[in-house]
Amino acid sequence: MIHRILSLFAFACAALYGVIALSWVVMNLGDVPHYGDSIGYLRLAKTLEFDSYWSIAYPIVLAAADWLLGEPSILPPFQGWPRTVSPNFAGLQLLQIAVSLLALVYFVHVFGGRLKRKAL
Repeated sequence: MIHRILSLFAFACAALYGVIALSWVVMNLGDVPHYGDSIGYLRLAKTLEFDSYWSIAYPIVLAAADWLLGEPSILPPFQGWPRTVSPNFAGLQLLQIAVSLLALVYFVHVFGGRLKRKAL
């Protein structure tokens, strides 16, 4: 009986966490923090020039996403005042969320398989 109550409580907490997380994502979709790294990665995606400090993979992903999403470009960051960003940032963020979910599903699949093998 106590196991069932704890399971329901854990499920309710996880569901509440999921609702809060989803609400946060929806409310902030399309918003981009104006940190130095954000501007730096967008600059690198535009020029595709790299040095020893910055990685090469994420600017290439940004450049490819900019090409796929089309106009208005996401690469000229934060123009005008107040600072504005391309509406296509929401599409980029949705793409990143989809890739993250695929990685999570893969992780659970692999981790779950290893747990099953150890239980046998």
